[in-house]
Amino acid sequence: MIKYMRFTLLVFSCLILLTACSEKDWYLTGEPSDIQLDDEGYLVSLVVTDADGKQMGFLMTERTSIFSHVDGMEALDFFRNPTPGACISVSYDSGKTSLTTSDGKKVSAYPARFITLDNILIPDAAMLQDGTSLSLRQWSGTVTYCLPEGTALLNVHDAVDGAIDSQAINADLSAVAQEKISAYYEERGLLYSVEDELERAYANIPTHVNGQPVPGLGQDIYPGVTAERVIYILTTLTLPVYGDPAANVTEVRLCDAFDRETGEHIEGWDLFTCSPEEAVQALLDLAQITDPTLRTEMAAAFQPEYMLFYPSGLEVFLPKGSLPSAGTAWGFGLDYDDGLRAIFHDWALPE
Repeated sequence: MIKYMRFTLLVFSCLILLTACSEKDWYLTGEPSDIQLDDEGYLVSLVVTDADGKQMGFLMTERTSIFSHVDGMEALDFFRNPTPGACISVSYDSGKTSLTTSDGKKVSAYPARFITLDNILIPDAAMLQDGTSLSLRQWSGTVTYCLPEGTALLNVHDAVDGAIDSQAINADLSAVAQEKISAYYEERGLLYSVEDELERAYANIPTHVNGQPVPGLGQDIYPGVTAERVIYILTTLTLPVYGDPAANVTEVRLCDAFDRETGEHIEGWDLFTCSPEEAVQALLDLAQITDPTLRTEMAAAFQPEYMLFYPSGLEVFLPKGSLPSAGTAWGFGLDYDDGLRAIFHDWALPE
Protein backbone atom coordinates (compact mmCIF):
# COMPACT_ATOMS: atom_id res chain seq x y z
CA MET A 1 0.00 0.00 0.00
CA ILE A 2 1.44 3.39 -1.02
CA LYS A 3 0.88 6.01 1.66
CA TYR A 4 -0.31 9.50 0.66
CA MET A 5 -0.24 12.46 3.00
CA ARG A 6 0.13 16.24 2.92
CA PHE A 7 1.79 18.80 5.15
CA THR A 8 2.73 22.48 4.79
CA LEU A 9 6.28 23.72 4.39
CA LEU A 10 7.35 27.09 3.01
CA VAL A 11 9.74 26.54 0.09
CA PHE A 12 11.38 29.45 -1.77
CA SER A 13 13.67 27.84 -4.37
CA CYS A 14 13.95 24.72 -6.48
CA LEU A 15 17.58 23.60 -6.13
CA ILE A 16 19.41 20.52 -7.29
CA LEU A 17 20.03 18.45 -4.20
CA LEU A 18 21.75 15.39 -5.59
CA THR A 19 23.90 14.81 -2.53
CA ALA A 20 24.65 11.82 -0.39
CA CYS A 21 22.77 12.15 2.91
CA SER A 22 23.67 8.79 4.38
CA GLU A 23 24.95 5.48 3.11
CA LYS A 24 21.60 4.50 1.57
CA ASP A 25 19.76 7.79 1.22
CA TRP A 26 20.06 10.21 -1.74
CA TYR A 27 18.02 13.08 -3.18
CA LEU A 28 17.19 14.40 -6.62
CA THR A 29 15.16 17.47 -7.55
CA GLY A 30 13.78 18.26 -10.98
CA GLU A 31 10.84 18.04 -13.37
CA PRO A 32 8.81 14.81 -13.50
CA SER A 33 7.95 12.98 -16.70
CA ASP A 34 6.93 9.50 -17.87
CA ILE A 35 4.51 9.17 -14.98
CA GLN A 36 3.05 5.66 -14.79
CA LEU A 37 -0.14 4.85 -12.85
CA ASP A 38 -1.79 1.55 -12.07
CA ASP A 39 -5.38 0.69 -12.95
CA GLU A 40 -6.63 2.37 -9.77
CA GLY A 41 -4.80 5.61 -10.53
CA TYR A 42 -1.95 5.19 -8.05
CA LEU A 43 1.61 6.14 -8.89
CA VAL A 44 3.82 3.23 -9.99
CA SER A 45 6.91 4.92 -11.45
CA LEU A 46 8.22 8.19 -12.87
CA VAL A 47 11.30 9.81 -14.37
CA VAL A 48 12.87 13.02 -13.05
CA THR A 49 15.03 15.32 -15.18
CA ASP A 50 17.32 17.65 -13.21
CA ALA A 51 18.56 21.10 -14.25
CA ASP A 52 21.56 19.56 -16.04
CA GLY A 53 19.34 17.31 -18.14
CA LYS A 54 20.22 14.14 -16.27
CA GLN A 55 17.38 11.63 -16.07
CA MET A 56 16.71 9.14 -13.30
CA GLY A 57 13.80 6.77 -12.78
CA PHE A 58 12.01 5.96 -9.52
CA LEU A 59 9.84 3.02 -8.53
CA MET A 60 7.15 3.03 -5.86
CA THR A 61 7.39 0.53 -3.02
CA GLU A 62 5.42 -0.18 0.15
CA ARG A 63 7.75 2.26 1.93
CA THR A 64 7.11 5.16 -0.45
CA SER A 65 5.37 8.23 0.98
CA ILE A 66 4.15 11.09 -1.20
CA PHE A 67 3.68 14.68 -0.03
CA SER A 68 2.55 18.01 -1.45
CA HIS A 69 3.96 21.45 -0.66
CA VAL A 70 1.56 23.17 -3.05
CA ASP A 71 -1.48 24.88 -1.53
CA GLY A 72 -4.75 23.38 -2.66
CA MET A 73 -3.25 20.47 -4.56
CA GLU A 74 -2.76 16.89 -3.42
CA ALA A 75 0.29 15.18 -4.86
CA LEU A 76 -1.71 12.25 -6.25
CA ASP A 77 -4.06 14.65 -8.05
CA PHE A 78 -1.06 16.25 -9.72
CA PHE A 79 0.43 12.95 -10.86
CA ARG A 80 -2.93 11.96 -12.32
CA ASN A 81 -3.09 15.25 -14.25
CA PRO A 82 0.50 16.56 -14.49
CA THR A 83 1.37 19.97 -15.89
CA PRO A 84 4.69 21.02 -17.46
CA GLY A 85 7.31 22.85 -15.44
CA ALA A 86 6.49 21.37 -12.03
CA CYS A 87 9.28 20.64 -9.56
CA ILE A 88 9.47 17.56 -7.34
CA SER A 89 12.05 16.21 -4.91
CA VAL A 90 12.74 12.51 -4.45
CA SER A 91 14.55 10.77 -1.62
CA TYR A 92 15.58 7.32 -2.74
CA ASP A 93 17.41 4.18 -1.61
CA SER A 94 20.16 2.16 -3.19
CA GLY A 95 19.20 -0.89 -5.23
CA LYS A 96 19.80 0.23 -8.78
CA THR A 97 17.60 -1.20 -11.51
CA SER A 98 16.16 0.34 -14.68
CA LEU A 99 12.95 1.29 -16.44
CA THR A 100 12.06 2.11 -20.01
CA THR A 101 10.59 5.52 -20.83
CA SER A 102 7.66 6.07 -23.17
CA ASP A 103 10.08 6.88 -26.00
CA GLY A 104 11.93 3.61 -25.52
CA LYS A 105 14.91 4.98 -23.63
CA LYS A 106 16.28 2.90 -20.75
CA VAL A 107 17.21 4.91 -17.62
CA SER A 108 18.60 3.94 -14.25
CA ALA A 109 15.89 3.56 -11.59
CA TYR A 110 15.85 3.38 -7.80
CA PRO A 111 13.23 2.67 -5.11
CA ALA A 112 11.69 5.93 -3.92
CA ARG A 113 11.33 6.65 -0.20
CA PHE A 114 9.77 10.14 -0.23
CA ILE A 115 8.36 12.07 -3.18
CA THR A 116 7.49 15.72 -2.62
CA LEU A 117 5.60 17.98 -5.00
CA ASP A 118 7.55 21.20 -4.37
CA ASN A 119 5.79 23.59 -6.74
CA ILE A 120 3.83 23.85 -9.97
CA LEU A 121 4.15 26.30 -12.85
CA ILE A 122 1.15 28.32 -14.08
CA PRO A 123 1.85 30.02 -17.44
CA ASP A 124 0.53 33.46 -18.43
CA ALA A 125 -0.54 34.28 -14.87
CA ALA A 126 0.09 38.04 -15.18
CA MET A 127 1.17 40.61 -17.74
CA LEU A 128 3.39 43.66 -17.36
CA GLN A 129 2.52 47.01 -18.90
CA ASP A 130 4.94 46.45 -21.78
CA GLY A 131 3.18 43.21 -22.68
CA THR A 132 5.67 40.83 -21.04
CA SER A 133 3.84 37.71 -19.89
CA LEU A 134 4.72 36.33 -16.46
CA SER A 135 4.38 32.77 -15.28
CA LEU A 136 3.63 31.91 -11.68
CA ARG A 137 5.32 29.22 -9.61
CA GLN A 138 3.03 28.15 -6.75
CA TRP A 139 4.47 26.85 -3.48
CA SER A 140 3.02 26.53 0.02
CA GLY A 141 1.90 29.97 1.21
CA THR A 142 3.97 31.65 -1.50
CA VAL A 143 3.88 32.29 -5.23
CA THR A 144 6.81 33.38 -7.39
CA TYR A 145 6.29 35.45 -10.52
CA CYS A 146 8.80 34.60 -13.25
CA LEU A 147 9.94 36.16 -16.51
CA PRO A 148 9.51 34.17 -19.76
CA GLU A 149 13.07 32.78 -19.60
CA GLY A 150 12.44 31.59 -16.03
CA THR A 151 14.11 34.33 -13.97
CA ALA A 152 12.28 34.74 -10.65
CA LEU A 153 10.95 38.30 -10.41
CA LEU A 154 9.02 38.55 -7.13
CA ASN A 155 8.06 36.25 -4.26
CA VAL A 156 4.59 37.01 -2.88
CA HIS A 157 3.68 35.46 0.45
CA ASP A 158 0.01 34.67 1.16
CA ALA A 159 -1.28 37.22 -1.34
CA VAL A 160 -5.00 36.75 -0.82
CA ASP A 161 -7.18 39.73 0.01
CA GLY A 162 -5.72 41.13 3.23
CA ALA A 163 -8.58 39.71 5.31
CA ILE A 164 -8.33 37.98 8.68
CA ASP A 165 -10.31 34.92 9.69
CA SER A 166 -12.81 35.92 12.39
CA GLN A 167 -12.22 32.64 14.22
CA ALA A 168 -8.51 33.47 14.49
CA ILE A 169 -9.00 36.86 16.15
CA ASN A 170 -9.81 35.93 19.72
CA ALA A 171 -11.99 33.18 21.11
CA ASP A 172 -13.04 35.40 24.04
CA LEU A 173 -14.73 37.98 21.81
CA SER A 174 -18.39 37.86 20.93
CA ALA A 175 -19.41 36.74 17.46
CA VAL A 176 -20.57 40.29 16.72
CA ALA A 177 -17.15 41.75 17.64
CA GLN A 178 -15.29 39.13 15.63
CA GLU A 179 -17.42 39.75 12.57
CA LYS A 180 -17.01 43.52 12.90
CA ILE A 181 -13.22 43.24 13.10
CA SER A 182 -13.14 40.82 10.16
CA ALA A 183 -15.22 43.26 8.11
CA TYR A 184 -12.74 46.04 8.87
CA TYR A 185 -9.82 44.05 7.46
CA GLU A 186 -11.81 42.77 4.52
CA GLU A 187 -12.68 46.35 3.58
CA ARG A 188 -9.11 47.57 4.13
CA GLY A 189 -7.69 44.78 1.97
CA LEU A 190 -4.07 44.57 0.93
CA LEU A 191 -1.88 47.57 1.74
CA TYR A 192 0.11 47.10 -1.44
CA SER A 193 -0.57 46.43 -5.12
CA VAL A 194 0.91 43.24 -6.54
CA GLU A 195 0.69 44.76 -10.02
CA ASP A 196 2.65 47.87 -8.98
CA GLU A 197 5.28 45.81 -7.18
CA LEU A 198 5.74 43.58 -10.23
CA GLU A 199 6.45 46.67 -12.31
CA ARG A 200 8.97 47.89 -9.72
CA ALA A 201 10.63 44.48 -9.60
CA TYR A 202 10.84 44.42 -13.40
CA ALA A 203 12.36 47.91 -13.49
CA ASN A 204 14.95 46.79 -10.94
CA ILE A 205 15.77 43.44 -12.52
CA PRO A 206 19.42 44.46 -13.15
CA THR A 207 20.04 44.56 -9.39
CA HIS A 208 18.57 41.06 -9.09
CA VAL A 209 20.59 39.70 -12.00
CA ASN A 210 23.72 41.17 -10.42
CA GLY A 211 23.31 38.99 -7.37
CA GLN A 212 20.55 40.41 -5.17
CA PRO A 213 18.13 37.76 -3.87
CA VAL A 214 14.59 37.64 -5.21
CA PRO A 215 12.60 40.47 -3.54
CA GLY A 216 9.66 39.51 -1.33
CA LEU A 217 6.18 40.86 -0.69
CA GLY A 218 3.63 39.88 1.95
CA GLN A 219 1.03 40.91 4.50
CA ASP A 220 0.37 39.05 7.75
CA ILE A 221 -2.34 39.91 10.30
CA TYR A 222 -2.49 38.38 13.76
CA PRO A 223 -4.01 39.15 17.18
CA GLY A 224 -1.97 41.02 19.74
CA VAL A 225 -2.50 41.68 23.42
CA THR A 226 -5.81 42.66 25.06
CA ALA A 227 -6.58 45.35 27.62
CA GLU A 228 -9.70 46.07 29.67
CA ARG A 229 -11.62 47.51 26.73
CA VAL A 230 -9.32 46.95 23.78
CA ILE A 231 -7.95 44.16 21.62
CA TYR A 232 -4.93 45.03 19.50
CA ILE A 233 -4.43 43.48 16.05
CA LEU A 234 -0.98 43.56 14.45
CA THR A 235 -0.15 43.79 10.76
CA THR A 236 3.31 43.06 9.36
CA LEU A 237 4.04 44.18 5.81
CA THR A 238 6.99 42.66 3.98
CA LEU A 239 8.05 44.98 1.17
CA PRO A 240 10.78 44.64 -1.50
CA VAL A 241 14.12 46.39 -1.27
CA TYR A 242 16.27 46.94 -4.37
CA GLY A 243 19.94 47.75 -4.72
CA ASP A 244 20.89 46.70 -1.18
CA PRO A 245 23.20 43.64 -1.24
CA ALA A 246 22.49 43.01 2.45
CA ALA A 247 18.68 42.80 2.22
CA ASN A 248 15.95 42.10 -0.29
CA VAL A 249 13.00 43.00 1.98
CA THR A 250 12.05 45.43 4.72
CA GLU A 251 9.22 45.32 7.26
CA VAL A 252 6.50 47.76 8.19
CA ARG A 253 4.73 46.91 11.46
CA LEU A 254 1.33 48.38 12.23
CA CYS A 255 -1.18 48.01 15.06
CA ASP A 256 -4.92 48.70 15.22
CA ALA A 257 -7.15 48.92 18.29
CA PHE A 258 -10.70 47.57 18.51
CA ASP A 259 -13.39 47.72 21.15
CA ARG A 260 -13.66 44.24 22.70
CA GLU A 261 -17.43 44.48 23.15
CA THR A 262 -18.51 45.97 19.84
CA GLY A 263 -15.59 45.32 17.49
CA GLU A 264 -15.55 49.00 16.50
CA HIS A 265 -12.20 50.38 15.36
CA ILE A 266 -10.64 52.83 17.86
CA GLU A 267 -8.52 55.64 16.48
CA GLY A 268 -5.00 55.50 17.89
CA TRP A 269 -4.99 59.06 19.19
CA ASP A 270 -8.11 58.27 21.25
CA LEU A 271 -6.05 55.89 23.40
CA PHE A 272 -4.33 58.90 25.01
CA THR A 273 -5.59 61.19 27.75
CA CYS A 274 -3.77 64.15 26.18
CA SER A 275 -3.42 65.80 22.79
CA PRO A 276 -1.47 64.06 19.98
CA GLU A 277 1.36 66.59 20.25
CA GLU A 278 1.65 66.13 24.02
CA ALA A 279 1.47 62.34 23.66
CA VAL A 280 4.35 62.19 21.16
CA GLN A 281 6.59 64.45 23.23
CA ALA A 282 5.82 62.42 26.36
CA LEU A 283 6.77 59.18 24.58
CA LEU A 284 10.05 60.67 23.40
CA ASP A 285 10.75 61.87 26.93
CA LEU A 286 10.05 58.43 28.38
CA ALA A 287 12.40 56.89 25.77
CA GLN A 288 15.07 59.44 26.79
CA ILE A 289 15.55 60.68 23.24
CA THR A 290 17.36 63.98 23.61
CA ASP A 291 18.99 64.56 20.22
CA PRO A 292 17.14 67.58 18.74
CA THR A 293 17.31 66.36 15.13
CA LEU A 294 16.11 62.88 16.01
CA ARG A 295 13.28 64.22 18.17
CA THR A 296 12.11 66.53 15.38
CA GLU A 297 12.20 63.76 12.77
CA MET A 298 10.43 61.25 15.03
CA ALA A 299 7.71 63.71 15.97
CA ALA A 300 7.08 64.47 12.30
CA ALA A 301 7.02 60.78 11.28
CA PHE A 302 5.08 59.41 14.25
CA GLN A 303 1.71 57.78 13.57
CA PRO A 304 -0.37 56.04 16.27
CA GLU A 305 -0.45 52.81 14.22
CA TYR A 306 3.34 52.62 14.74
CA MET A 307 2.67 51.78 18.42
CA LEU A 308 2.80 48.00 18.84
CA PHE A 309 1.23 46.58 22.00
CA TYR A 310 2.82 43.36 23.27
CA PRO A 311 2.38 41.48 26.56
CA SER A 312 5.83 42.65 27.68
CA GLY A 313 5.38 46.32 26.80
CA LEU A 314 4.95 48.96 24.12
CA GLU A 315 7.17 49.16 21.06
CA VAL A 316 7.29 52.17 18.74
CA PHE A 317 8.49 51.04 15.30
CA LEU A 318 9.18 53.61 12.58
CA PRO A 319 9.70 51.86 9.22
CA LYS A 320 12.70 52.35 6.99
CA GLY A 321 12.54 55.70 5.23
CA SER A 322 10.59 57.45 8.00
CA LEU A 323 13.59 59.34 9.38
CA PRO A 324 15.77 61.32 6.92
CA SER A 325 18.85 60.88 9.11
CA ALA A 326 18.45 57.09 9.49
CA GLY A 327 18.91 54.56 6.72
CA THR A 328 17.09 51.80 8.55
CA ALA A 329 13.94 51.22 10.57
CA TRP A 330 14.10 52.85 13.98
CA GLY A 331 12.23 52.55 17.25
CA PHE A 332 12.22 51.99 20.99
CA GLY A 333 10.47 49.94 23.65
CA LEU A 334 8.91 50.82 27.01
CA ASP A 335 7.45 48.82 29.88
CA TYR A 336 3.83 49.64 30.63
CA ASP A 337 4.85 50.89 34.05
CA ASP A 338 7.51 53.27 32.68
CA GLY A 339 5.22 56.29 32.92
CA LEU A 340 2.88 55.16 30.12
CA ARG A 341 -0.15 54.99 32.42
CA ALA A 342 0.09 58.75 32.90
CA ILE A 343 -0.69 59.44 29.23
CA PHE A 344 -2.90 56.47 28.25
CA HIS A 345 -6.45 55.74 29.37
CA ASP A 346 -6.60 53.00 32.01
CA TRP A 347 -8.70 50.83 29.73
CA ALA A 348 -6.13 51.04 26.90
CA LEU A 349 -3.09 49.41 28.51
CA PRO A 350 -2.73 45.72 29.42
CA GLU A 351 -2.20 44.89 33.06
